[in-house]
Amino acid sequence: MASVLCFAVLLLISGQPLLTSAADGGASGWTSLGDRCFKYFQTPQSFAKAESDCVSNDSHLVSLRSSEELIFLRTLVYIANADIESVWTGGYNTPEDEEWKWSDGTTFPQIIWNWGERNVDTGGNCMVMNIPVSEGVYFDDLKCSEERSYVCSKNM
Repeated sequence: MASVLCFAVLLLISGQPLLTSAADGGASGWTSLGDRCFKYFQTPQSFAKAESDCVSNDSHLVSLRSSEELIFLRTLVYIANADIESVWTGGYNTPEDEEWKWSDGTTFPQIIWNWGERNVDTGGNCMVMNIPVSEGVYFDDLKCSEERSYVCSKNM
């Protein structure tokens, strides 16, 4: 909890509002940062169902493009649900090639894993973003059939 509060303070210091409504590009309930809108969905779903729900909202599971987005998204989810452990992102790989991809088709920078991954062989091929960060672990790979809350994103 303290780490998320620290991130919120950092966002405030940086001049970035914690939550801004998406006036032009997003619908009700969407929050903007830069040229993208984000929405947290609390009902746990499998990775495939979460992505399908995002697509039905003209979006995809969130792809992370910067450390600023990481801080922003973790804060967004924490404000909505302080008890949440992790949420689906759009990161996935296939057992055949082990190459990570984003569900929205954007480039997956390998630096994402440098932000901290637990690196335990869970047999997972889908990526979650941890909300409370323990020992610098921001991401985990889980089995895609597990159910988690999720964040969708779309361009404005």
